[in-house]
Amino acid sequence: MEELVKISRGIQGNQLVSGRELHTYLESAERFSKWWDRMAGYGFEEGVDFTSVQKSTLVNN
Repeated sequence: MEELVKISRGIQGNQLVSGRELHTYLESAERFSKWWDRMAGYGFEEGVDFTSVQKSTLVNN
């Protein structure tokens, strides 16, 4: 079966996906940061359900 979004395994064997890759796959027209704030507002806990990775991104204005 082909993966729709790349799934990795964490150190403890948990499944990991990139929020940015998921956002892209879902073809959301909403800006990623705004979309993520909305997704995180559904009760997910940082360090339990997700880990933030600080990465600079180029924004074309």
